[in-house]
Amino acid sequence: MTLPASAIYVSASSSLTDIIASLKQLPQGVQHCRTACTALADHIALGQSAAMYQRVVDAGAVELLVDCLRDLNTNSTACHQACRALAYLGRHEAARCKAIDCSGVEALVHCLRLNRMDKDACHKACWALGNVTFGKDGQLKAIACGGVEALVDCLQLHRAENEICDYGSWLLSILALAEHGDC
Repeated sequence: MTLPASAIYVSASSSLTDIIASLKQLPQGVQHCRTACTALADHIALGQSAAMYQRVVDAGAVELLVDCLRDLNTNSTACHQACRALAYLGRHEAARCKAIDCSGVEALVHCLRLNRMDKDACHKACWALGNVTFGKDGQLKAIACGGVEALVDCLQLHRAENEICDYGSWLLSILALAEHGDC
């Protein structure tokens, strides 16, 4: 499948403005979303600074990534890349707040649930969920929308995958503490 002529092709070296413009073209399809989410994740990974995180948040990237997760949640590759970008952004408090406010926790849990058979999507969803729910509000939202059950399913299916088990079991322990008021 090729990108439509109207699509903006982006990569990690593209400007943030071009990447955001590309993400805004989500009706273009799965490949387009995957390419734009990959470019954003790579862009963030190359320039991790507080100012860069704030520019990405201010540009509306968090909401666009959550939209991508909602619109293309049955495609494990698109979810993998959107989760990867959200995992990076989840390191920044403003991005965490945006993700929680625009139902990003619910979208991540739903993505984890729908793509639990795909180890890459599971790994990135666990990582993103852990970063986005770093704080009591996000943790309680994850519990309320079935995050514990989705994590347990993922851990059972991928118990031989060290990274998934590390992220998943760490997140389960944090959610358990949050639920019982010890966090």
